Amino acid sequence: MKMFNLPVIIISILMVFSYFTVNYLKPTEYMANLKNQESLKSIVPKQLGDWKASKIELALIKAPDVEESLNEIYSDILERHYKNKNSDDVFLSLAYGTDQSSDQNQVHRPEFCYPAQGFQITHIRDEKIKLDAERTLLVRRLLATAPGRVEPITYWIVIGDKVTLPGVSRKLIQLKYGFSGKIPDGLLFRVSSITEDVELAYQNQDDFIKALFNQLDVKQKEFVFGRAVAL
Repeated sequence: MKMFNLPVIIISILMVFSYFTVNYLKPTEYMANLKNQESLKSIVPKQLGDWKASKIELALIKAPDVEESLNEIYSDILERHYKNKNSDDVFLSLAYGTDQSSDQNQVHRPEFCYPAQGFQITHIRDEKIKLDAERTLLVRRLLATAPGRVEPITYWIVIGDKVTLPGVSRKLIQLKYGFSGKIPDGLLFRVSSITEDVELAYQNQDDFIKALFNQLDVKQKEFVFGRAVAL
């Protein structure tokens, strides 16, 4: 008896529903218009605890996933380099788009865009970061490598006001908003470090993420980290 690949079937069904939602239900209410959102530059401070923004040339830290389609789907982009007192590096890249209602407009995943720039992606895993006593954050880790460069990466996506990762969960969120007549906005939050010490890089990235979380107000936290979900 021929076996069916259930995840593929589920994703295929969701894609059909998504196509129907976009082309026939025609959501019209942009969530971005309801937020009156600050610019990314004004949201993220240049000092976060022990982390301070440097003046390193942005060309040196340009994110392949953002560079590929800089002006196609993003309405706001922020890229910064931060250092702590130990001279550890964190490279921050935020990309925001006002329309995440379909696959054509969705923020670009590092898993696809880094290879398009000559990187190899390995060691993909999903983990939870404990932001404080009441909140955890689901993130994706991956390792991007190219000749002369090793780059551990941590990222997540916010669709509307919900944190998600690529796959079925993101598609379900798109559909939910579509059926309610809303066009969700989206944020890709990515931090990386250029180092061969992968675990230290992830520790530093977690420390940076927590420092940012602790410094934002409630509205800013919802924009960057999504709505609070109890442990």
